[in-house]
Amino acid sequence: MKFTYDGYRELLELLFKNGYKAVSYEYESDDEKIVVLRHDVDRSIQDAVRLSEIEKEYGISAVYFILLSSDFYNVCTAESAKAISKICENGGTIGLHFDETKYDVNDISDMVKHIENEAAILRQITGLDIKTVSMHRPSKTTLESDIVIPGIINSYSQKYFKEYKYLSDSRMHWRENAKEVIESGKYNKMQILTHAFWYHDKDYTPNEILCSFIDRMKWNTYRNIVNNTTNPQEFITEDDVRKL
Repeated sequence: MKFTYDGYRELLELLFKNGYKAVSYEYESDDEKIVVLRHDVDRSIQDAVRLSEIEKEYGISAVYFILLSSDFYNVCTAESAKAISKICENGGTIGLHFDETKYDVNDISDMVKHIENEAAILRQITGLDIKTVSMHRPSKTTLESDIVIPGIINSYSQKYFKEYKYLSDSRMHWRENAKEVIESGKYNKMQILTHAFWYHDKDYTPNEILCSFIDRMKWNTYRNIVNNTTNPQEFITEDDVRKL
């Protein structure tokens, strides 16, 4: 399955063809074939918007997990606010992507407090009701702990890994053949994690995508300098940036 926008459409159509209904984490059913579509937004909210537009074409909703501690985007900027609003307009919902490595955690109760604090911050920033959390590169301990957070659904809870078939495209690699799993008819409940960062109009290699992203970040930095500096051309020009 290609990491292109058409490839993502093929994934959705394959799910529908095999009788799956896209639902939220809150949805409960033992009589239907259901799938929770999930996106961890690790590097770019703008890339996530593009996938939400495809989901709008099909009239379905997915959950977009936003990382407060991202080194690549700032949730508090006007640009990020517009992107998050667009995702919601397209039918998506927003959850918290939580990075446990930020904290010196003594026990699970400490982690729960940090998750609750970050969820409250994300609510304040976005004005949205944050009901779900996914872990960013979770440790083995976290995966095995079945962490319960009051009022917040843990997408890595045992429920969503035992009752649901889990598929992920982490590092631009499906650990299992997604097409075969979906067509097998073995699973009535599925959770599928995709990362919008890897999907584009054309089929690129991971190296090409990462190099393009680094170049994009370079130009974003230059644009921010121009927008926040008086007479920035006295110090740096577009030609200077091209040489970098």
